[in-house]
Amino acid sequence: MSDVIWSRRPELRSPVMVCAFKGWNDAGEAASAAISFIRSHFDADEVASIDPEEYYDFTAVRPTVRLTDGLTREIDWPENAISAAEVPGAEGDLIMLQGTEPSLRWRRFSEQLVDTARGLGVRM
Repeated sequence: MSDVIWSRRPELRSPVMVCAFKGWNDAGEAASAAISFIRSHFDADEVASIDPEEYYDFTAVRPTVRLTDGLTREIDWPENAISAAEVPGAEGDLIMLQGTEPSLRWRRFSEQLVDTARGLGVRM
């Protein structure tokens, strides 16, 4: 069973995958900022996410609560979003993973990500 939740499956040309995790290994948020810039520059669409339930110790990586419209409380869970972007003039397109580094089940997480990359025809 896959923990990848698809909103749509993109049609891409020989894509390359780029990944960035927030947290202590993000070197001053350099990787996360780079992915955010790329997503914005190429008008990327979120196409999937990875269900966080199996991959986080929620006592270490806590969800946050925010108020919307001053009335409604919403919970933001740690997440990993998969986005796709067409890159005009390039040989291929982009798949990007941006999110929070898992704290549990790294092997399973990696297998889910590799299977997703293969299914999308990622070449690098």
